[in-house]
Amino acid sequence: MEQQPLCPNCGDATFACGESETAPPVAWRCESCGYTAQQDQVQKYTCWLCNEKTMIHLKDENEDYWWCLNCGKRGLDPDFAYRLDAMTRQDKQVYAAKCLKCYCGAKGIKHKSIDKLEAHLHAIRMHKNLAEWEQLGAYLDLAGRGAPVPPQLQKKIPNAVRGEFAKLVENCVEVGRSDLEGPPTGWPAHHLKVCIEILQSSNVQLPTI
Repeated sequence: MEQQPLCPNCGDATFACGESETAPPVAWRCESCGYTAQQDQVQKYTCWLCNEKTMIHLKDENEDYWWCLNCGKRGLDPDFAYRLDAMTRQDKQVYAAKCLKCYCGAKGIKHKSIDKLEAHLHAIRMHKNLAEWEQLGAYLDLAGRGAPVPPQLQKKIPNAVRGEFAKLVENCVEVGRSDLEGPPTGWPAHHLKVCIEILQSSNVQLPTI
């Protein structure tokens, strides 16, 4: 038996469509927590995070949002996702740097090593020699690439988000480092998706494009 979608409110796999999916609005209800929402469009869109055509637009009494029935996560507005896909690797790297800045701002994390990393990531647009740009990043105090977070910065990060912060830095850096050699792959987009997922799971507002 196919598992029901995850509830946007409680996370249980008990989110069920209560009416026909042939005409909006379509009512959804969680059998566990009683959460209800209405799907105002019958059409399903491709989720930018999992690449499945299982994203719907929901409205409840407080907000409206995109929800993926497959991965059980808040999705991106289709137009916003299209613009992300259309970005060059350099632009994806800059957007990832903005994600890091937004996350640190929301969590109250400040340190000069973060500022230097953000400046380096933004500089990808200006460097003609990307191999040289990549090598310069290895000398930063906060460099990602599996290196530990500097002790002085680590002290400023709340214990509860230290692992999340390190994961964000790792993926943020890899957006620009991926595909430096060889044909283009999906790795820059993959690492950017991880950055976006971290912000969304932490209820941090995504930066504008």
